[in-house]
Amino acid sequence: MLQPGHDPSSTSQLRALWQERAASRGDQLNAVLLARLPTVANNALHEWHCRVIEREVLAYLSEGAEVLDLGCGYGRITERVLQARPDLRLTGIDFSIEFSGMYKRRTGAPAICADVSRLPFPPHSFDAILAITVLMYIEPAHVAAVVRELLDRLRPGGILLMIDPASEYISIARFFGGSKMPTGGDGFSLTSYNSLAAGRPHRVGGMPFLSACLPLALVLRRFPRLTRTILAFAARVDRLLPWGRRITLHRWLRVKGEARRL
Repeated sequence: MLQPGHDPSSTSQLRALWQERAASRGDQLNAVLLARLPTVANNALHEWHCRVIEREVLAYLSEGAEVLDLGCGYGRITERVLQARPDLRLTGIDFSIEFSGMYKRRTGAPAICADVSRLPFPPHSFDAILAITVLMYIEPAHVAAVVRELLDRLRPGGILLMIDPASEYISIARFFGGSKMPTGGDGFSLTSYNSLAAGRPHRVGGMPFLSACLPLALVLRRFPRLTRTILAFAARVDRLLPWGRRITLHRWLRVKGEARRL
């Protein structure tokens, strides 16, 4: 996931880090999610991502719709999308050559190794774009421009869904001794995330209770079954109480493209 306008040497270093992740961890969730969390915690986070996608995007797509999986990794999102909606046509794009190859092998869908600053697609190419933990790796000064480019690739009535870390949660985690990985990216405040919609119809949500419980995965590392039960309960609470948008590990933003012309 290239950071547009980034210094070429830094970009090369970031690409090398992601290539190393792909080579050493392959198709494991900690290759693309939180490297230091146990598998059970990354599973819970992955399931939350997929539920948001199903509820906020897939439920609105017509048969045969075309979807771009931006920052596709090894295909974890596309696999679940195709399980739920095998009629959809998916395309992946990733910064890493290794991940692009894994994506094609695992999903059978086409993948392109490219960066978000030079999207190789003409305007109005997709009915939906999924940018799951992608904007966090883009330099803050360029995020708004990248979002405009993504919205430009949507067909009328299309949907752009973004999921990224919340800076409020990151600040709390750092206060208690959390550290930042080289590929950890940046978070967004609720205000800055909302501003990316640039006046277009949008809605935003989070996972506050699950976020509060995720650190238990480190404390209860030797008890994965108990941890899984606690995190599943937390996820159910978040579904019943969808108001928590500020103090949350990850936050989602759903933006509608331009209206369909009559």
